[in-house]
Amino acid sequence: MKDGLFKKEAKFMVGLYVLIPAIGIMAAIIIPYLSKTIGCDNRIVSVHTSPDGANKAVVFVRDCGATTDFNTQVSILPFRKELSNESGNAFIADSDHGKAATGQWGGPKIAVSWQGKDSIILRYANQSRVFKKEENIAGVHITYSEGITSANKEDAPGQKAAR
Repeated sequence: MKDGLFKKEAKFMVGLYVLIPAIGIMAAIIIPYLSKTIGCDNRIVSVHTSPDGANKAVVFVRDCGATTDFNTQVSILPFRKELSNESGNAFIADSDHGKAATGQWGGPKIAVSWQGKDSIILRYANQSRVFKKEENIAGVHITYSEGITSANKEDAPGQKAAR
């Protein structure tokens, strides 16, 4: 009788030793993913299609709540792909608490100019606090420059805002 009870307890303990690490591993995988998407929303400011129509540059604001400054983000995507609820893959900046000139969306102003099917220039507001500046996304070469000031009359010359 004692042997049967001992076997049940041993199986229970072995089960716990397997179950607890498995739960920990699943949490380590799921929590970072959820923290990137839950509580954050993307609002598209403008979309700029490449000359050959294969790609697009999406300018957007990512809002993750009251503790984050307004920002400007850019993702380079294939034309038919929708913007996912993730951070920009090419450019991320904020106004550094109002130091940089801001657009109507609250984040730093930005001008987008395709130079060819695989080359784009992103010109952003002086004094922006830049968090990400990728130079190549899926074969598209990205060049960056500061140069937009609060004295500029337009938010971004030559672009149409998405409504």
